[in-house]
Amino acid sequence: TTDPATGTELLRTEVVDEERVTPLTPESEAVHPTVIELRHIHAVNDLGHPALKGISLELRENEILGMAGVSGNGQRELAEVLVGLRHHSSGTYTFEQTVLQRLTVEQIINRGVGYIPEDRKKFGVAAGLTIAQNFLLRNFGNSNFFWKRFLINRGALQRYGREKMEAFDVRAPSEKTRVGLLSGGNMQKVILARETSRARRVLLACQPTRGLDIHATQFIRDEIGRARDRGLAVLWISEDLDELLLMADRIAVIFDGHIVGTLSRQEATVEQIGRMMTGMTLETAVPA
Repeated sequence: TTDPATGTELLRTEVVDEERVTPLTPESEAVHPTVIELRHIHAVNDLGHPALKGISLELRENEILGMAGVSGNGQRELAEVLVGLRHHSSGTYTFEQTVLQRLTVEQIINRGVGYIPEDRKKFGVAAGLTIAQNFLLRNFGNSNFFWKRFLINRGALQRYGREKMEAFDVRAPSEKTRVGLLSGGNMQKVILARETSRARRVLLACQPTRGLDIHATQFIRDEIGRARDRGLAVLWISEDLDELLLMADRIAVIFDGHIVGTLSRQEATVEQIGRMMTGMTLETAVPA
């Protein structure tokens, strides 16, 4: 497995296929339409303490917004607000020019948002269900998987499971294998296959490659990059700065529940982002 702290060494040793990772071009530098806009969002954590303190950001079509920061600075609460798992106490959450209030997970799913949670075992899969059955999660509105809306069409579900296993290189005996028996990399591929296949507008990826081997890491990066290229707005939360510099079009830095600055990939450096992660503003983080 790969420790996030060794991300620099990983990137030094692995060979990145230039065709897989789409570099920024003059056309891709243009401002794309905004899908999600947050303005002055406040929210509390599980203990009732302030976790988000006036967060403002935009998620845009055909773009990966990387979110850098030391764990525990509001990343989890931000992701949960975005997917309807946590309500914001104040501020404005706008989805395609519609202001959302007291939103639910179902509403977010119906709007075409995919979610790769930070804790894949606890929140990403149902370990006791099969691979095929896990593809059904968050997709109960798909009539292809049901007879008369109530009975599961097992044949269709298993065929779909086999197709996704092949497309996403999920290595297991069959689609009937329980997800809890899979390695971390294959479990993450199941989540990725389900969420990117269902998402139409937005993909939220929280630490998507943490703890994975080099091959699974590259596969996950490639697929999220393809999701961006299909037009999705992507939020990629990671503590691996080298990964964000490789994959993100813009990088926002979060500290103590605030966004301290946002940089384009061209102007961002590990040193500058590292300073901002300690709370330094964009202006003061620039080396003299």
